[in-house]
Amino acid sequence: MSTNVLVDLAFAVSRPAARAQQPQSIDDAMRAAVARKDVAGVVVMAANRDKVIYQGAFGVADLDGRALALDSLFRIASMTKPVTS
Repeated sequence: MSTNVLVDLAFAVSRPAARAQQPQSIDDAMRAAVARKDVAGVVVMAANRDKVIYQGAFGVADLDGRALALDSLFRIASMTKPVTS
């Protein structure tokens, strides 16, 4: 995922004024990243200490074109990714 997409996502989630429109702007940013082919697919979740505040799945999971879902499984080769995220 490109740095610009990550920055846009972090900014959209952190701005109090944008929280009312947050799901649409995150959806738009993720769909745009897939359309630009920055990523083949992405599953996004944002949570606070009490609950999940956003979930979304965009793009494809494999070369056969299987759509990603919120419960898609991923193989992670480096454990620094989930810790950093």
